[in-house]
Amino acid sequence: MKRFFLYSVLMQKNYDHNGCEDELYKTWEQSGKMKADAHSTKKPFTIPLPPPNVTGQLHLGHAAMLAIEDILIRYKKMTNHEVCWLPGTDHAAIATENVVLKSLGAKSREEYSRAEFMDHCRKFAGEKHDRIVAQMKKMGAWLDWSRESYTFDEPRNHAVVHMFKDLFDAGLVERGYRMINWSSGAQSVISDDELEWDELKEPFYYIQCGEFVIGTVRSETKCANSPLMVHPSGEYVRVKFTATETSEQKIFILSKNLFEDEERRNKVLNLLPEGTFEVLATMPGNELVGQEFEYDTFAGKRKFYVLADEIIDIDKGSGSMTISASHSADDYELVNRLGIKDAFVNKIDFEGNMTDVAGECAGMPVLKARKKSAQIMKDKGLLLGEDTTYQHRIPKCYRSNCIVEPMISPQWFVMVEKKFTDKFTGETTTLKAQMQAAVRDGHVKIIPERFEKTYFQWIDNLRDWCISRQIWWGHQIPVWYDEDETVHLAEEKTTYLFRHGQSVDGKAGLIQHRDSPLTEAAKKNLLEQIAELRAKNITKIVTSSYKRARETAEILAAELGVEIIATDELQGLEYGAKFFGLPKADVFGSDDNPEDFVQFLAENELPETTSVFFGRINKAWQNIKKVKTDGNILVVSHRT
Repeated sequence: MKRFFLYSVLMQKNYDHNGCEDELYKTWEQSGKMKADAHSTKKPFTIPLPPPNVTGQLHLGHAAMLAIEDILIRYKKMTNHEVCWLPGTDHAAIATENVVLKSLGAKSREEYSRAEFMDHCRKFAGEKHDRIVAQMKKMGAWLDWSRESYTFDEPRNHAVVHMFKDLFDAGLVERGYRMINWSSGAQSVISDDELEWDELKEPFYYIQCGEFVIGTVRSETKCANSPLMVHPSGEYVRVKFTATETSEQKIFILSKNLFEDEERRNKVLNLLPEGTFEVLATMPGNELVGQEFEYDTFAGKRKFYVLADEIIDIDKGSGSMTISASHSADDYELVNRLGIKDAFVNKIDFEGNMTDVAGECAGMPVLKARKKSAQIMKDKGLLLGEDTTYQHRIPKCYRSNCIVEPMISPQWFVMVEKKFTDKFTGETTTLKAQMQAAVRDGHVKIIPERFEKTYFQWIDNLRDWCISRQIWWGHQIPVWYDEDETVHLAEEKTTYLFRHGQSVDGKAGLIQHRDSPLTEAAKKNLLEQIAELRAKNITKIVTSSYKRARETAEILAAELGVEIIATDELQGLEYGAKFFGLPKADVFGSDDNPEDFVQFLAENELPETTSVFFGRINKAWQNIKKVKTDGNILVVSHRT
């Protein structure tokens, strides 16, 4: 006979995640099962978490990403893979600076010292980091927190500096005056992938420049001496225009294609009064080359000279253009290719305002100057046409939302198309070619495969990459400049720690006085270690100012022929004069028992607390990292 037992379980009406999920996650963490085993023989499966910016908190997009990646990690773990889900956060340099400035109610970081502003950023980033981590844990993400990384922590900073030096030594990082994307709102360079593009409807103007007609949407840039470009083999006509009502006459040089297309010509020259055209001559662009003339602009008289290049599209516009090499990427590449040296004129400054070359518009913001310059030209009779339906794409800063200006500035670039010899294969290649081959040859697979097209669209058009940023928060370019602008690169140094030789007090088992000297045996022992130290390329010694450490440093320095730097910050924990010369065993028991020492610290009020001591040592370490030397550093100090 079977018996059945019924159990009554009291179930809550509503699920309360606060009552169980936090404790469950702690159990997972404490179990160590979320930590990947580096020595496992299982097939590995790793996901580096795309690091969220420490500028706020996670949103639904992050939640979806975490959920999808968590499913993949758990599935692979259940199918006998050694899984590693790497957590981390991004210091988000430009974004964090902007958010911190807003939180401080400041207009510029220059309102603070660099150290003060960095402290504000660290505090802000730390708070946001803790919030983000808490959110990830709330979602139950199976992350290996033992491997958590931060893009601005010490290991990542060391990696950035090390990689910069490797690329610099290989000639793949260079500094030069080049065209960059300048955000006047962020007061920094931004990279191509940080640009956001907007459609903007603005008037497109046709302007008289001598006998030529040029077209532009950026009227504010037509204010300086400039080459005037035509197509070398394109056909041009020189025509006389006579106004019907006033009989006023003007001479224009236009592309033949434009002139013969009456409908298009009327749109381009729609500000001219009614009148008639008479063709005076027809010629190829080459015959116009060499002409020089002076003509009025909105900023006054300027000088022009005619050059020819096939970059001019004879089938569009008027067939002529002037150049703004300092504010247009296309013009910049053109003048560099043609070797034109006098075309670089700064018409816009790094605050986003017009320079003195803009005449009446000097000091105005660009957009205001655009309208003002057009009005001045209209009043002067220089505007021949205006297309009010023109639309074009403009680059905007993804953080400050300002329009990004192409500018020329001395910056650091990764040379993606410079040839070098691959040290692993011995082949001549470029960084760009390696990035193309990585996917094309199947070393890296992009899933879904259709996104390969997007990848190659980006890589195939990649230009030398600007890595400079004019900000305080973030990794610094590890170089310095002297008065002659000579570049000095940071060198990687090894710091060796070396405990002082045995002192007279130490040999006697006493608490050592700061002036206790070395024993003769200790001095002899130091000399026996010179050969080993010499092999380590020691070029500078940093030592505590205590006599036993100073004597140790002096003996080593004399043999190695190097300089000594003495600092009080490296001295041992100060016990106080009342303990000097007393037997260690009587003061804090066994010298080798940490528990006895901890008890001694708890029972005695010393001249400095342990927190002050550790702060002092940390400061000493920061100063050691700043020591300039061609080789390595030996630090002579104490056990405590």
